[in-house]
Amino acid sequence: MSERAILQALNDVEVSEVELAEFTKDMTLNYEDSYEFKIIATRSILKREASKYVEKELQHGEGIFHVMATSNEEVKAAQGASTFGTGFGLTMDYGVHTIVTVTNNRIFLSFFDAMHRYMETINYTYDEIEGIVQHNENYSKLECLYIKCKNGKQYLLHAGSAHYEILFDVLGKIPAADELMDPERMKKVQKRVRKKNVIWNVLGFGVFLFFATMLILAMLRDI
Repeated sequence: MSERAILQALNDVEVSEVELAEFTKDMTLNYEDSYEFKIIATRSILKREASKYVEKELQHGEGIFHVMATSNEEVKAAQGASTFGTGFGLTMDYGVHTIVTVTNNRIFLSFFDAMHRYMETINYTYDEIEGIVQHNENYSKLECLYIKCKNGKQYLLHAGSAHYEILFDVLGKIPAADELMDPERMKKVQKRVRKKNVIWNVLGFGVFLFFATMLILAMLRDI
């Protein structure tokens, strides 16, 4: 069976060229049991599921240009921090998985929880988005996609550099996203997110020191 046939065997899910390349880079993998296979198959199913909800909201003359699966790094970080600090993680009812759908008029974000259950879909017109850039998140060492909206909402999503390149290429061909893709505008957003990253790193280190100190003191009391 060919690599593409294997990947499409699960519910006839369509697999992008990028996903296929990532999966087949190590041909010694046991496909059905591999972690990589499960990730690609799951993300493909979530993309198809998200498209069902997006299609219901499309306006006249609006069409889907691109769909990208991501994970929400800020939600995952918050869950990890709460587990470390309290022993109990945040509930799974948060948007751990985010499917980004690009149309000629808007960007849709569809959220799924840790159990892959659909939560909601929100959308922004391109003039409602302050900036969208690729960003290296220091605490996780991941290349993430940072979306900053004019209403104050911001999203830190992870998919991989190859996926971001395709996304930016698609956005660059959409007239409504011309201002969003302006190089000078992207530089300003990148500068802001770097500043935000420094602040969060300092706060995160402070929280780590606090809980580390509390743990050491607790251990000393037990001696």
